[in-house]
Amino acid sequence: MATVAKQKPAKSDAIIVEVPLGEPLNGTEYITRHVQLQLTERQGAVLKRLYKALDERGEQVNRQSQMRPVNTYAHAIAWLLDRIADDAE
Repeated sequence: MATVAKQKPAKSDAIIVEVPLGEPLNGTEYITRHVQLQLTERQGAVLKRLYKALDERGEQVNRQSQMRPVNTYAHAIAWLLDRIADDAE
C-alpha cells in the first residue's frame, strides 16, 4: 500500500479575524487613548510581521489628523484598530 505525504496548506499573507465588540458608546464614557503593555514573544512576533507587511505595502495611519506612514509598532496597532473601527461604523 502506498503512503501519501500530507502537505501543509500554504500560509496566506492575509487573515480574516472576527472581533467581538460591545454596544456603541453613548458619548459620555471615558475613552482611553494610551495603552502600555508587555507582549508575549508570540504577540511580539506577530506584531513584527504586521508592522513589516504594512511598511512594505506603504500603508498609512491617521495620526493627529494627518496621514503618516506606518513606521512604528504603535502605528501598526493604530492601523489595526482603525480597520476594526471602519467596519464597526
